[in-house]
Amino acid sequence: AVKIFGRGYVRTNFVLGLEDLKNLIKGCEILAEEGIVSDYTIFFPRPASGIQKKTKDILTKAEVIDFTKNLVKIYQLYDYRPFTCNLSSRTSIANDIYNLL
Repeated sequence: AVKIFGRGYVRTNFVLGLEDLKNLIKGCEILAEEGIVSDYTIFFPRPASGIQKKTKDILTKAEVIDFTKNLVKIYQLYDYRPFTCNLSSRTSIANDIYNLL
């Protein structure tokens, strides 16, 4: 896809909270080197769901913010932007942190 659309124009999305955060940010770095921009959706275990029993507690705000700061540093290193436009009605935590750093 990067060969067709170009570096920074191919996106992937992770479910934040299902994998170790340090491993996930390393994976985002590897993907960024390949021209792929990572984004995430925060995992929220639905009560009585099968996956709820296989995960740790819900991420804290601090964990989400710390992960996002590291992700934004990757964006900046490769001249990538957060997934959603910060002027749209659907913004993201990444936009807020990107605009602060």
